Order: sequence, then C-alpha cells, then structure tokens
Amino acid sequence: MKALDALAAMCVRAPDDAYAVATRIDSGGIEVFLSSNHKDGVPSEATKRLGDVWRHLQIARLSRAVTALVRQHKAEPAAFRDAPQFTALHRDFITDQYRYSWTNLKHRASHDIAIVLNELQKAMTGSFSDIDVAATPGLTRAPQEHRMGFLRDLSSALQSFQKQVLECRPDDDLVVLHTSLQGSYEAVQSAICDNPEPEHRWKRDLLLTLSRCTRVPVRGLVHDAFALVSAITHLTGYCHMRTLSDLLALDASVTAIDPVQTAFSIDPRNEDVAERVRDIWEYDDEPDPHVDADYTSGIVQPLEAKAAQSQHPPADEGFFTNLHPEALLLQEVHQRNGAVAYIGTSGLSCLGCYRLFEAHNKACEHPFLHQGSHGVPSLSWTVPVLSCSKYKVILYSLREQMREDFIHAARAMYRRRKAERRVQSVQ
Repeated sequence: MKALDALAAMCVRAPDDAYAVATRIDSGGIEVFLSSNHKDGVPSEATKRLGDVWRHLQIARLSRAVTALVRQHKAEPAAFRDAPQFTALHRDFITDQYRYSWTNLKHRASHDIAIVLNELQKAMTGSFSDIDVAATPGLTRAPQEHRMGFLRDLSSALQSFQKQVLECRPDDDLVVLHTSLQGSYEAVQSAICDNPEPEHRWKRDLLLTLSRCTRVPVRGLVHDAFALVSAITHLTGYCHMRTLSDLLALDASVTAIDPVQTAFSIDPRNEDVAERVRDIWEYDDEPDPHVDADYTSGIVQPLEAKAAQSQHPPADEGFFTNLHPEALLLQEVHQRNGAVAYIGTSGLSCLGCYRLFEAHNKACEHPFLHQGSHGVPSLSWTVPVLSCSKYKVILYSLREQMREDFIHAARAMYRRRKAERRVQSVQ
C-alpha cells in the first residue's frame, strides 16, 4: 500500500466511510488535500486524525536506533517489526489508531468477512449452480488443484482474521492484535494487490471472476478488511526509509475539500443503448421473446427508481449525487499541474472512478494514478467537471466506455436469466 493510500485508510472510522488524499509540496511544507463521501463534508475527527498521524511519523523518523534497524533490513518488515525498540516507538500510535478505527474493523470482521467466507465455501464445495456458471465464463478456468488450495488458504487466513478481531476488545493489547493480523495479511496479499507478481495473477483473476459470478465484490471486501493492518504496517516501517523520511521533514497542513454534486448517468431508454442490448439478447443464440420485459424490469426500472431517490432527478440530465472522494480530488487538484501525481484512496475504487481515471490519463498530459478498482459499478456515481483542455475528449471516451460496461453487464444478466428459464423449464 502506498503512503497516500495508507493515510486515507487511517481516516476511516465507520463502515461506510471512504476517503481520498492528495498532496502538494512547496517550500513552505506539504498541503494535504482530504475528501470524503460524507454528504456534509470531511468530518473534523478525520482531519484531526490525519494531522496526528503525520506528527507521530515526524517524531518516529528522528529515532536513529530504529531508523538504522529498519534501513538495515529494507524491504523485509518481518525482520524488524518485532524488535523491542521498534514496538516501543510505535506502540501508542498503533493502539490509538486501532481504537479510532475499532467500529469499522469489527464490522469488517463480523459482516464483510462473513460474506466472503460464505462465497469461498460455495466455491470450494462446488455448489455454484448451472446458472452461476453459465453467467460467468471462466469460473473454473484455473487448474482444480491450484484453485482449491488457494481458496482453502484464503479461507483459513480470513477465519483467523475474523476470530482474532471478534475475540479482542479495545482495552486489550492492540499491538499484539496488530502483529497477529499481519500474518493473515501476508497470506492474502498476493491475491488482493492490484499488480501482483506474474505467478500470482491467476489468484487475483480468480477472485475477480468469483465476484462476477456471485455479484459480491470478494476481492474488494478482503482488500478493505485488511486496509488498516496494511496502512499501519506500511507507515510505521517506511517512515524510517529515506523516501518517506525526507517528506516527513516538512510540516503538513490538512485542507478538507467540500463535497460537490453533479449529474451523470447512462440513460437506459437511449435508443442506441437499448438497441445494442436488444441485439445481444435477441441474437446471442436464438430469438428471445422476453427481451423487452427483461430489459424493462432488470435495467430500466431499477435505474429510474434510483434516479427518483435523488433530490433533483431531471429526466434529461440524469440524477444528482455527490462526487466520490477520488473524483472530487481529481477535480480539485487538476489545475495544479505537476503538483500531484497520485491520489490515495482508503479502499479500492468503484468501476466508474476507475474508468474516469483511465479516460483522463489517456487524454491528458498529466496523469493521476490511484491504487485500482474492485470492478463493481456504483449507481450513486457522477463525473467531475475538469478544468482541462481535453475535458470533452475525456467525457466522450468515458461515456463510450461506460456504455460498453453497461452493455457487458446486460449480456451477463441475459445469460443468467436465460439459464434461470432453462432450469425452470426442466423442473
């Protein structure tokens, strides 16, 4: 996890929290931009927490004994994190951070991990239905032996994480908890990172395929459950390395970015979109008499119901909603050419934000990177207004790609509904 992702993860307190962080460096210090998904703006407790984290890291980097120890072992944190001097230096910080994030951590263990374990159990017992397999080509593409071994190891690591968190209390020794959770994190890391080593990519791809089959963001839930462990591990180790240590020599000020609402949506009644979906549904194998009913009940009505929940649902503009934190920061810092190259996020981005950054980076000479996506679209999503000469190109590219994603999702839904009808006709 990169430093900015770690800082964003440190701000998360409640299960639904999402944060994004970017920085601008000048001769006077570092300005940290912070945005959130809270409708009323960034909570003051998050701004304070981010400032406290930075101040602790500034103090920690001055410990010559710990810095020498960390630099000696470089990229091998297991070799120094249990050293008494390292633990003593960071003990209060780790304890305070776990207590701050306790509600979210408990929810991840009791709710999110429970959902993932249920899906993994289905995968290991082969209890996916013919409907699931028909809707998700590639579910069983990985070799059986490798697939089952990986799923068993992943399930074991998640069960260990869940048990340790649920049996712990906030007044227990949270440094011991953190050290134990690091072992579980290392067991799943190769499957949840965005760019795994070539020999581990099939694990990430299997989780993504599993997510498409189950319609549960398995990889995203596992990634976010371990975000706190990963963030603390990263910052407490790398604050002693030269790259981050040099930045910590500067004082930081936190600027909270106010939320912004705009309207953006794919219109399911658009004739071009509807026609392309009908082409898929009518001619995939044979004409299907349920095309119009499926399209209306499965796509048009849910999207229109979502639009109706908006405060301002004009039919010709889509529906209004807050920008996601990373999209808001992209809009905010876009004018600061060369000042920002990476936008950190507290969790993996939704598919809409991923497509936004993808379209932007193809067209604009100043790309903004981020940690990746869990691949699941969000209905509560909207596009920022960028002060960029390529904005129209970006918007056109984004709309076209989102149409393709929409049509791809419609194809998957068609396969599932067709398989359901086939099963019903046999029964």
